[in-house]
Amino acid sequence: MDIQERAQLIEKLLTPFLAAEGLIPWGIELTSAGHRELLRIFIDLSPEARAAQGQMDREAGVTVDHCTTVSRHAGYLLDVEDVMPGPYVLEVSSPGIERRFFTPGQLAGHIGREIEVTLLTPRLGRRRFRGLLTGAAGEAFTMTADPGPKQTAVDFAWNDVKKARLVHRFPDAAGDPGQEHFHGPSEVTP
Repeated sequence: MDIQERAQLIEKLLTPFLAAEGLIPWGIELTSAGHRELLRIFIDLSPEARAAQGQMDREAGVTVDHCTTVSRHAGYLLDVEDVMPGPYVLEVSSPGIERRFFTPGQLAGHIGREIEVTLLTPRLGRRRFRGLLTGAAGEAFTMTADPGPKQTAVDFAWNDVKKARLVHRFPDAAGDPGQEHFHGPSEVTP
C-alpha cells in the first residue's frame, strides 16, 4: 500500500469518530522522520458544530482537548488496524490560520482571501503564485496573482498544484491587514 492509499485509509477509519466529536478530517500528511514515519492528522470543526457554536464567520475552532482526544483514538485505531508498517510519530492539530488545502473542495469557503500556490511544474516562468482566490469550482480554481499594478488572473487545475495554503495577515488597530510576515513576497512576474 503506497502513502496516498494509506492516507486515504486513515481518513476513512477516523471519519466516523471525528463526526461523533463534531469534527471533520481536514488532511492527512505522511512523511519520513528519520527511521520513523511522521503522520500528521489535521482536523477542523464540522460546519454543523460551527453553526451550533455560532462560529460560522470566525476563525475559532479546534481546541487542544479535541487534538488530545483524536490523538488517543487514532493511536489505538492505527495499532488495531495495523495501518502503519513500522514505528511512527503521530501529530494531531488544527489546520491553523495559514491552513494548507488538501482538496480542491476546501477552497470554496475561502474565496476573497489571500492564498499561496506552488505548482508541480513552472507556469508563466514560475512555480509560486500569491494572490486573492477569486473562484473555485470542481477541480479548478482562479486567483488574481500579484495584486497591484502587475496583477494577473490565473486559472489552475488542482492536478497541477503541489501545495496550496491560506495566507493570513494580522490587522492592526485600524483594521489594516498589515505587512507581509516571515513567508516573504511571492515571485514577481517579469
